[in-house]
Amino acid sequence: MSMITIVSSTMVAAAVAFILERAISAYCRIVRFDAGRIRAAVESQTEQADLLQEIAIRETIPLDVKDFLLDVAEISLDHSVAVRLLDGIESEERRADDARGLEIAQAIADVGKVDPKALELITGFLRVSMLASFLQWPDTAKRLLLISPRLAAERADEMVSSAAGAMRRPRTSDEGFRTPAFV
Repeated sequence: MSMITIVSSTMVAAAVAFILERAISAYCRIVRFDAGRIRAAVESQTEQADLLQEIAIRETIPLDVKDFLLDVAEISLDHSVAVRLLDGIESEERRADDARGLEIAQAIADVGKVDPKALELITGFLRVSMLASFLQWPDTAKRLLLISPRLAAERADEMVSSAAGAMRRPRTSDEGFRTPAFV
């Protein structure tokens, strides 16, 4: 074998090794991101369930608010709702503007006047529900990183209005959830 063949073969092998190393490194980075994202989503869903249990036994929270929060828990598993919420947060057009959404927002505000701890539970539940929803899919998790400062600065009444605003399309019983819920 000539020296040129050996040198060129070595250079090609080094280039292939470099390309493979970069590809494997990129793949491992994606896997680590997804593993962390999924772990965080599971933790958020566990926290969501714990808060929902506390809310369910709280007597100062009206049944229609509890029903709304249960609907939020159910729709937090829907990718299209996560995308719609993110779109609304990014455009800052995410407030409840229908009668049902405004009614729920007012009922939650009334709960806060009577039982501030209940309002903390509700807003905590809504925040965790949004996080659980966003973290389930790679595209929404990446967008979450961009809007995190806005979410952190959101007041309790804005959080409630955001959740109510995202639930606009009436669901029917054939979609698998309770009929009076709104998405």
